[in-house]
Amino acid sequence: MRRLLNVILLSFLVLFLILCSSNDLTEDKKLLQFAEKAWEDFYIESYMILPETKEVYFMINEDIDREAFEAELNKRLANSELSHYSLIIDMKL
Repeated sequence: MRRLLNVILLSFLVLFLILCSSNDLTEDKKLLQFAEKAWEDFYIESYMILPETKEVYFMINEDIDREAFEAELNKRLANSELSHYSLIIDMKL
């Protein structure tokens, strides 16, 4: 009986560890979610993620306040644990 209880508890522990590890987002997925959320919330012409140089490039419309946009995105980067990425923001000509 005791052995059966140990097997059941060990099985639950293994299942718990598998579920916890699969819920963890990779950095690539976090970056994609970050860029797509910015795409939805602001009028962005285009964006490009450059993981080699740790940069996220945005092309925005001239109607957007650049400083407010950059401040908001920097907050979002910090909240997403991506603060080691830098933003490059250009205005559409």
